[in-house]
Amino acid sequence: MTELRYKFTRWALANVFMASPWPEVDQEIQQGGRRFYVIPQRDDFYPAVAVEKDNSAPYEESYSPIARFLSSVVWFSEGRAAVFSFGGSSRQPTPLAGFSRNRQDFKPYYKGKFRVSELPLLSDDVHLSLGFWREGCNLEFASPHYAVLSFFKIVERMFPNGKQREAFVERGLSALPTAPCHFREKALPEMAAIRSMGGDVGEYVYKSCRCAVAHASGNHSAANPDDTADELRLRRALPIIKTLAYVCMIDEMGIPEPRRFKIT
Repeated sequence: MTELRYKFTRWALANVFMASPWPEVDQEIQQGGRRFYVIPQRDDFYPAVAVEKDNSAPYEESYSPIARFLSSVVWFSEGRAAVFSFGGSSRQPTPLAGFSRNRQDFKPYYKGKFRVSELPLLSDDVHLSLGFWREGCNLEFASPHYAVLSFFKIVERMFPNGKQREAFVERGLSALPTAPCHFREKALPEMAAIRSMGGDVGEYVYKSCRCAVAHASGNHSAANPDDTADELRLRRALPIIKTLAYVCMIDEMGIPEPRRFKIT
């Protein structure tokens, strides 16, 4: 069970499916004036995040702060995390049991804690991009169709005007060779493959992929999740669009780079 320094009467807790660096000891992290508790995976209990709540507020109101917190964690840890169970009680926070029965492939990656005392507090509009990022990371292996859409939402939020968006895509593509190696090593070969087939990369990622996923009317060729060619096309575009989203968040939105939040 958890051994937290602070005792409180009411709390909300999210049990987490994740593939991220995760502490092996309980840790308190501050964000936006609230204390969050990162709870490690122990015995048959899932990893979880708990937060103090106002005694008079319904538990549902604590979901958004926890989800925002997880989006920040996913960004700086460069991993994935999804809430699969949410609730609370007036007792000491206890994660859901059943970890071993569900056979989740879990590795904490390292021993220790996140080396952060407080996560950066971003505006709601900018933080929404972290939410889209977490959503895209959770989807990229299971559904490249919707992962493409989630990552492209980041670019569209920053550049709602079509011509400005096109200009950023061209600018962002030219910046891809300077992106962190784990992004460019996946994106650059796919860009080269598209160009070797005579395609324009900017048009490919927008019209052939983003529009094909977002629309299904007669004016657009909808991506078919059961079609091999569509699946391969979207998987080819995914690392490019993900890296464009990363470049947009760093260069255009001024979100701190993940490597600034080293983990110990």
